[in-house]
Amino acid sequence: MTDYPVSNAAQAASSAYRLASLDQEFLLGDSTRGVRFQLEYQKAQEALRAYGVVSMLVVFGSARVRENGAGRQAFFNITLPREQEPNPYTTPALTFRFHYFAMRKMHFAMHAKALVVFPGGFGTFDELFELLTLSQTGKTPRIPIVLVDQDYWRKVIDWRALRENGMVSADDLGLVEFADDGADAWAILKRAGIDAAPTVNNFPLGGT
Repeated sequence: MTDYPVSNAAQAASSAYRLASLDQEFLLGDSTRGVRFQLEYQKAQEALRAYGVVSMLVVFGSARVRENGAGRQAFFNITLPREQEPNPYTTPALTFRFHYFAMRKMHFAMHAKALVVFPGGFGTFDELFELLTLSQTGKTPRIPIVLVDQDYWRKVIDWRALRENGMVSADDLGLVEFADDGADAWAILKRAGIDAAPTVNNFPLGGT
């Protein structure tokens, strides 16, 4: 290092002197939001490609519900203020974590060959209606969408009122099918031509 007559410690310690790729303050700033969005797309996409994943059976459900009363998300985790931790039944190398909901949903939409939705709250509704809207508008190919626990879904959403008020068509309502339980949902998927959920190293590729 050049021997200057005065100390250059302040310059060397300055954030401006850090390499951009190593500057966390810069990378997490507002101006690099698009870069972070791209990285979340690319990281997951490269891992899926390396594993040969083309399509998957996607399962949504509440992060608040499981057998012992707590909840846990799984494949395409999202950073949340509470409840979130990895699901131990998913492929470790494909258990992604996202900051952006939009990017998480984009990966689901790109790869889903069928969608199964268990009871959930705002997040589950958001993910469900994202894919319903894409199917309704023809932005993605039509796929089987099965809502498990028919009593719940008919209670929390007045599907008939949507139709009666002209907000959706009868064909739109045909985008979803209702199942009473998991076995019923699987029977619906099999009738739709979904023979088996894709797996890698005996781990399921999708789900919550």
